[in-house]
Amino acid sequence: MASIAGFLFVIGLVAALSIGVSFLMATTVPKMSWRKRALISALAGSFIPVLLPIVIIFLEVGMITEGLIPLVALVVGGLILAALVGYPTAYFYSKRREPPSELDVFE
Repeated sequence: MASIAGFLFVIGLVAALSIGVSFLMATTVPKMSWRKRALISALAGSFIPVLLPIVIIFLEVGMITEGLIPLVALVVGGLILAALVGYPTAYFYSKRREPPSELDVFE
């Protein structure tokens, strides 16, 4: 039961961080396209929770082959979290924050 709660906590954390980074980018860089904002915020939101274990692996094991397998697993896990959780939440938030286009259809 605790592992399910931890998993749901990590998913909620990644979603909240993705939305937070997307909001921050929408207010500071409004000229950037919403697709680029969603991609950057999804990657940032998923790699912030994974950053601490990556640093610990580098400090404890160093750059030898024993630390390569857990490092690759953390990077792939971060990418999977970005694809499954971070990008959809950042996509919907960035799409809603996009200002309406200036195109006049009936001119």
